[in-house]
Amino acid sequence: MSKALRRHIRRETVVSFIINAIINGLLAWWLLKQKAMLSLWGQEGFAVDLVVTGFIMLFLIASIVVPINRRKMTRGALPAHQWGSGSALQNLLRKLPRRLPLLALCFALFGALIVAPLTIFVMQAVSVTELTPMTYSIFKAVWAGALAALMIAPLIWLATAPQEA
Repeated sequence: MSKALRRHIRRETVVSFIINAIINGLLAWWLLKQKAMLSLWGQEGFAVDLVVTGFIMLFLIASIVVPINRRKMTRGALPAHQWGSGSALQNLLRKLPRRLPLLALCFALFGALIVAPLTIFVMQAVSVTELTPMTYSIFKAVWAGALAALMIAPLIWLATAPQEA
């Protein structure tokens, strides 16, 4: 990977973390601040919120990041990404659809069906089943920021990789 692409990914990762942490943390606080306690499960449990956030956030991020970076590459502002010699992650990414709606859906499903349930499982395993609105808002800010940041490099690789037959 070129130095320019690596630098671009590093900057976009930091920006994505900050933006998504702020948006998700503030939104959680604004919507939940009046509640005394939030439970993991139940009709208004935060487990559902994590699943929904994982889906919507990753769908939106993929829908924004991929076209912007494809355009930058086409205009010559970013170098093309050349796939390495076969890391498991890159092999998986190469199998994803290139059409934006389907690619965004794949990332959204990953957030909702893999990341969120794993997070919920860990919270249940360590007996974190209730949080104050402030604690949950801070947790959600860090969780959403980290998830968004972790998805930036794969999305930029996909956006700037050559089309495969």
